[in-house]
Amino acid sequence: DDLDTTQSDNIGTADVDERALGAANDGEVEDHHHKVTFHWLHILRTSGYSEKPTNVNASLEAQYGIGYVTYETLTMTTATDLVLNDLFDYQMVVHDAGYTSSATQVESADDLDVIVAYQQAGGVLITKHEGLVITGGGIFVNAYLAHQLGFSGAIANEASAYDGATDLPRFHPSASAGGLAQQPTLRTTGSLSTIRGLDHRSILYTTPVVAGSCNDVHAADWLVPWNPQSDGGYTYPRTQPGFWLGTGETTEYFSAYYGTENTDNRSGIGRYIYEYYNAPTSFEARNDWVNDPNNVHPSCSG
Repeated sequence: DDLDTTQSDNIGTADVDERALGAANDGEVEDHHHKVTFHWLHILRTSGYSEKPTNVNASLEAQYGIGYVTYETLTMTTATDLVLNDLFDYQMVVHDAGYTSSATQVESADDLDVIVAYQQAGGVLITKHEGLVITGGGIFVNAYLAHQLGFSGAIANEASAYDGATDLPRFHPSASAGGLAQQPTLRTTGSLSTIRGLDHRSILYTTPVVAGSCNDVHAADWLVPWNPQSDGGYTYPRTQPGFWLGTGETTEYFSAYYGTENTDNRSGIGRYIYEYYNAPTSFEARNDWVNDPNNVHPSCSG
């Protein structure tokens, strides 16, 4: 349907009124029963280990309530599918390019610029890209996104550039940025891509061997910026940038691939997103972790 206008109620169906008026105000979303929901977009390109929306919903429904989370899936088919105003209909965008064993070209710079603009306008952006490059080649998607967000020297690598132990350590001896590194180790497939050149405070998990300076380690998971702000509410565009939660692993964040492993992190992400919209004071208090030097990697300064 047309995501730029409120849809009329369709009684007896589960159709969602994007950016509905009436009972859902301030940019929230309502369904045909005028029940306020959290509405997100799953952008899917290629197959493989794509995220199951039911897993994403489970993490968010733990905060919003069962049945109060809805989503739509957009399978990318052209070089320029995305329109910024359409993305404002969603409280979160999950860009999931699945897994391929080669440096597959998956998205144009124009489309990636749109999701960056969404994040800069206050959107919650989560990406899962392993070794994928922009159309036209020459640069990995994770590096391109980092460049657009201020890390001009960021370098990413190909699929399975890291191939080793399945449990990756968090970089800092604490829950780190946003409190999102709840677990001392993160279960992975042991095969993933990484990115270097981010602010060390943005790094959540790394490969087991950490070499180089604090801002040049191989990050497997990251939060940019490391200290996002929030005014609360659901109005778009917002007055402050949102955040980019990225990973170089295809079976990450919400995946139930590992059974009970990573459960703490999954629930923590759901809470983080909820607080961004509904509890801004608690959300911003998470940025205070760097004030205690014991929370920061011993070779780095806050």
